[in-house]
Amino acid sequence: MNPNYIGFYIYDYNKNKQIYKEVISIKSLNDIEYQLKGLSSTDKRRKYLTNKRKHEVVQICKRLSIITNHYKCQYFGYEKLNISSKDNKKGKKFNKLINNT
Repeated sequence: MNPNYIGFYIYDYNKNKQIYKEVISIKSLNDIEYQLKGLSSTDKRRKYLTNKRKHEVVQICKRLSIITNHYKCQYFGYEKLNISSKDNKKGKKFNKLINNT
């Protein structure tokens, strides 16, 4: 999981085999966010984008749920990273993605 892509796979440990994999991109939303830089958080376009991102995350969760139910997954795990905000020396756009998204 990173700010632009959510990747997941289903693995059968008994057969030692990957069953399914997928990568979902939300990069286009992040690119639009960058284009709106400088606008206040109360601007209609920024509010719309925030609501759109929340909606897309809910849809991605629904998709994951449907797929894991289809394959009758016994366990589901995800990695939550707690990264402290810092200047990564790779530009403003990169720092905003890593620190805020």
